[in-house]
Amino acid sequence: MKLVLPSGPYTNIHNEFSKKFDGLHEMIYAELSLPELSILKRHEFISTLQTLLKSPEAKEYTPSNYYWHTQIDDLLSVYSLHIEILTEEDEDDAQADSEDSLSAKDELFEFWEASELAHPFQEKIKSLPLLESSEFVLALFEQNLLGFFYIQVSKSSALIDSLIYPITMDVGDSAKQIYVISRDQLISFETPSETFPVIVIKDFLSTVNKVSYLDKGKWSSADITPSGYHFTEAAPIKIIHQGQLNSAQYTEAVTRITNALKLIRNADESFFNFVCVFTTHLCVTSDPLIAANSANPVPGMSFICLDKASNVELAVRILQSSALHFLNATLVLNDFIIDDDEDSYFDVEANSACSILDIFRNVQISYWPLVFLLKTFDTAVSSKSSEYDLERLLVLALELNVSALIYEDYIEHAFQTYKITKGGKDFCEEFIKNIRDLSAKVVMLENFIQKKFPDDFKKLQHKLGNWQNIKKKHSLNH
Repeated sequence: MKLVLPSGPYTNIHNEFSKKFDGLHEMIYAELSLPELSILKRHEFISTLQTLLKSPEAKEYTPSNYYWHTQIDDLLSVYSLHIEILTEEDEDDAQADSEDSLSAKDELFEFWEASELAHPFQEKIKSLPLLESSEFVLALFEQNLLGFFYIQVSKSSALIDSLIYPITMDVGDSAKQIYVISRDQLISFETPSETFPVIVIKDFLSTVNKVSYLDKGKWSSADITPSGYHFTEAAPIKIIHQGQLNSAQYTEAVTRITNALKLIRNADESFFNFVCVFTTHLCVTSDPLIAANSANPVPGMSFICLDKASNVELAVRILQSSALHFLNATLVLNDFIIDDDEDSYFDVEANSACSILDIFRNVQISYWPLVFLLKTFDTAVSSKSSEYDLERLLVLALELNVSALIYEDYIEHAFQTYKITKGGKDFCEEFIKNIRDLSAKVVMLENFIQKKFPDDFKKLQHKLGNWQNIKKKHSLNH
C-alpha cells in the first residue's frame, strides 16, 4: 500500500517559513516605532528592544529567535490592549461600561490568565485594579524577553549586567538546567534557585565555564558545559532531556527513539522525510501531560514521553509531534483560521469544549500515524518481534480513524460560520478524503481484530460508540 501524502511543498517549507519570519521581524520593528506607544511611557524598554532587533542575530531565522519574536508579538498585543483601555478612560464622553472597554479588559485578563505569568498576575489582581496588575506583570514579561534574547538568541561572548531569564520548558529548560540551543550548552544548577521559574543571572560567558546566579540572596556559581546530547543514528534529530536522566537512561532513550524512527523509515521514506523536515529536537519527559498538551511553539522542538510505550507507539508520538509542527508552519504561511476565540465545538475524547484550531490539530495528529499504522499492518502481522504490539497497534489505528472523521461536520460548520477560509476548509478536507480513500483497509483491520482479538474489538466498539453518543449530545443543532 502506498502512503498518501497530501499535496504541499514540505521540503521547501523552511525556506517559506524563513521568508515569513523576515516579514514578522519587519512588522514588529515597525509597530514598536508607532507614535501611539508613547502613552505607555515605556520609552527606555522599547528603545532597548529596538536596538536588539537591529542586531544580526535577531534578523536570522532560528527556532529560538522565531519563538522570541512570537513573544514580542504577544507583548505588542498587550501594549495595544493597554492603549485601548487608557484611551477609553481618558475620553470625557466615554461610558464607564463601554462595551469596547470591557472587551479590551476581558482580553487583557484572559491573556495573563493563560500566560506563564498567570501566578504573579493572580496575586496582584487580588489587591490592585486590572490595569495596575497588568502593568506589574508586563514589566516582568519585558525583562523575560531581554533575558531570553541574551541567553538564547544573542551571540555575544559576554554579558556584564545581570538579567532575568525565564525558565522555558519549550526549549528544554527545567529547574535543574538551562539548555542554550544555539551553543548546545547546559547551565546546570545544583539546586533550583529560590527565584524559579525565573533565574537572575550575571557574568554569562564572561568566563569559560561558569555563570553567576542569584540564590538565597547571594550570588552562586553554575557550570556551563557542552550538553552531551547527540543525534540519533537514524535521523538528524537531537535527543535532549531536562536533567532527569542519567547516562545509562539517556543512552536507552536514544536507542528507543532511534528504533522508532527506523520503523517510520521502513514503513515509507516519505513519512520519514516528513519527520526530519519538521522535527529537529525531541525532549524526553516523564510527564505524559506535558508531551500531550504541548502546542510545540518552538519550531522543530517537541516533547516525547517514553514510559512503557512500544517502538510503534513511540513512532506514532513522533509523527504526531511532527504533524503539529507541520500544522503550525502551515497556519503561519496561510490565513486559514479567521476566528478561533470561542470554544464552539466539543472534543469527544477529552470530553471538553474545544476550538476550531483544536479540530485542525486533531485531524493532523490522527492522519499521519493512522496511515503509518496501516502501512505497518502487514509487517506487524508477519513479524514475531516484540517491537510490534499487534493488538495495541490495530486498536490504535481504528481509534485514530474514527478520531479523524468524527469532526468532519465541524469543518463545514466552521466554514459556513466564517471561522475558517475556503483554503482552511480545503486543507482539512484533503486529509479527511485521503482517510476515506483508505476505508477498505480499515474494514479489513476491523474484520481482523474481530476475529483475532474479539474481546478487544468489543471494548473498542463500546468506546467508539460512547464517542458517537457524546458527539450527538453536543450536536451543533443544540
